[in-house]
Amino acid sequence: MGRFAELRANRRMLSAFAASVVGQLIVFGFGVPWLKVSADMSSSTIHDGFALFIVGVLINAVVAASVIRGAWRVVRSIDKPAG
Repeated sequence: MGRFAELRANRRMLSAFAASVVGQLIVFGFGVPWLKVSADMSSSTIHDGFALFIVGVLINAVVAASVIRGAWRVVRSIDKPAG
């Protein structure tokens, strides 16, 4: 998310949503294999450690994109010079 912010890509709803989803996928990319190794899980790891959370990830991404978009509106309104 930090790099997206530096590129100002998080100021639009779609790009903020995409950034949030990519961030979650990175977390799952490390977390699911770690879950499989540490819990000695079988092939059901992807289902138990990822598939069950897809809806929550998407809801989280929508909420995050909405909040970021709203926050930028507030920042823009504060930064406008009086006059």
